[in-house]
Amino acid sequence: MLVKDNIRKIYAETLLGKAPVLSPEDIQMKYIRSFLPEEKHTTILDAGCGNGKYAFKLAEYGYENIYAVDLFENIRTDQFIYQQASIDNLSFDESFFDFLYCNSVIFYLPNPEKGIVEFKRVLKKGGIVFITAHTKYSLFTLWRCIKRLAGLNSVQHLRGVKFYTAKQYSIWLERNGFEILLIDGYNLSFFVYPLYRKFARACDKIFHIKLPVLKNGVTRSELMARLKSVFGYHSIMVARKK
Repeated sequence: MLVKDNIRKIYAETLLGKAPVLSPEDIQMKYIRSFLPEEKHTTILDAGCGNGKYAFKLAEYGYENIYAVDLFENIRTDQFIYQQASIDNLSFDESFFDFLYCNSVIFYLPNPEKGIVEFKRVLKKGGIVFITAHTKYSLFTLWRCIKRLAGLNSVQHLRGVKFYTAKQYSIWLERNGFEILLIDGYNLSFFVYPLYRKFARACDKIFHIKLPVLKNGVTRSELMARLKSVFGYHSIMVARKK
């Protein structure tokens, strides 16, 4: 497992230099907004915010009480409140937040269940937790593991990381007093989306022809949601604190 200092160094070098821009079509934000209350005073935590692109976007949507944590020393902004902290050791009071999201971060913890316990502590009764994580048995993760074995820099952040199933996250959530609201995933096809995006970029560059953008949407079919949770690029778990 990567130690926190190494994770901080890797992401500080690769992420903090990038502008915190989020596409209007970002699928994780679509899911977040489908569960996030419309009340703009909702107290929100971005648990593992990276460069803050999701927090900045929520502030753009008008949400006023946004907090964010990560391992970096500082993110300077007046649009949300940032603290340096690990997601399994938060400084907030009990029952502080209405809504908490943790996008592609929880698997960095040596014990992800410890993070879920901490999420429960800082959430109010009835509060919602939204978690996304790499799937365990997908072709995407097989490819991640192959690249990791090859020592490629593109997956250096995944050195030593364990991959878990959506079912395992659900067990941890239920064991710690959460009611599961949704098990889902996104980007089911390992081949179609990446090949199409490359083809579209080539058409734009060579022929100046812009092809339609393939759009992801919230899954409507329960069967498809289950398939995505196992074989998709990421799984999605949404739960309510009892």
